[in-house]
Amino acid sequence: MPYIAPSNLRFLLVRFQLKHILANPANIRSTFPSLPKNVPDAYEDIIQRIEKSEHKSIAFKVLSWVLLAKRVLNMRELQEALPVEDGMKTLIPETEMIHPRFIVQSCESLVIHDDDTQTVRLIHYTLSDFLHGECRSVLLSAVEIARTCLTYLGLDEFEVPCRQKELVKLRLETHRFADYAVRFCGVHAQGDAELDDDIQRLVLQISATAARMTSLLEIRKIERYYRYNWSRDICETPLHYASRHGLSTICKRLLNEE
Repeated sequence: MPYIAPSNLRFLLVRFQLKHILANPANIRSTFPSLPKNVPDAYEDIIQRIEKSEHKSIAFKVLSWVLLAKRVLNMRELQEALPVEDGMKTLIPETEMIHPRFIVQSCESLVIHDDDTQTVRLIHYTLSDFLHGECRSVLLSAVEIARTCLTYLGLDEFEVPCRQKELVKLRLETHRFADYAVRFCGVHAQGDAELDDDIQRLVLQISATAARMTSLLEIRKIERYYRYNWSRDICETPLHYASRHGLSTICKRLLNEE
């Protein structure tokens, strides 16, 4: 389904009104007085339905990632990010990942999955303003987003570097969220999130060994892979890592410990 253009906002409202009516098929007439009169009211109506759903945890996770991601995520990246839990060491099998259809359905039509590009987006740009303004309490926090990225980079898969570009590409085929996590974990960890003890612990853990740091840098440098000598580990310390990602609080902590 294509992204709905601003000029089609009135058609979006009609679609939401139909969803509202069909949510009570046994007594359609009773739904008429409560029909949303505008798009923000429709958003609120849908959020209320999600909050009453048994799948609300997944729905709000999906909305959080689609809203707060620093670039558009594709469906497989989202599928890998959603089940990440503290202490996780291996990615769950593909057969156990949440099905794309269920991801979209759990959000009650607030997100769309483009079959051609595989990207997942909010249905309309006005939804972004609504979620930021009205739904912060039910969305993932900056700490939770950062923790997911850092936990993912701590998977056993990244303990050892590939040392060959083709092997890095194969790794990225089986671990699609790795590219996003490598490039944006530091951005998500900046600010208030960096003050969290768990975030500091995870940053120091993944930057503690040269082998893992080399493994992550291979992914970050994949487009310019042959400019570097990957036969040996990259000499990058936790201080280098924290500094490169703009994590000033962790930098201060490391400097005070020296």
